Amino acid sequence: SCLFLEILGLIVGLWAVLSIRLRQLRISPDIAPDAEFITRGPYRYIRHPMYLAVLSVALALILDRFTWSRGIAWIILLANLIAKLNYEERLLCARFPAYPDYRKRTKRLLPFVY
Repeated sequence: SCLFLEILGLIVGLWAVLSIRLRQLRISPDIAPDAEFITRGPYRYIRHPMYLAVLSVALALILDRFTWSRGIAWIILLANLIAKLNYEERLLCARFPAYPDYRKRTKRLLPFVY
């Protein structure tokens, strides 16, 4: 159901925020000068749990009262977040030598899928 998807997104988002600690939370994909490489919490399984949370909550809200314009807006959001995560991953690979190995053992957004 849509409510389950929305709650799941909120839980994943909260778990991600608690795992990285608030001082590292940034809206932009640029890496803070004092950033630390996080592999705990949901980051053990996926590299971008906050993006997953945003997409899940947005999808739940769209499916609850679906219109084509809302569906297109979600697809645009998905494309935007994929572009951001590609940019962010280039920065993380350049900043943290262990990041390429981390990429090999984790998925981007969906555990076991993508």
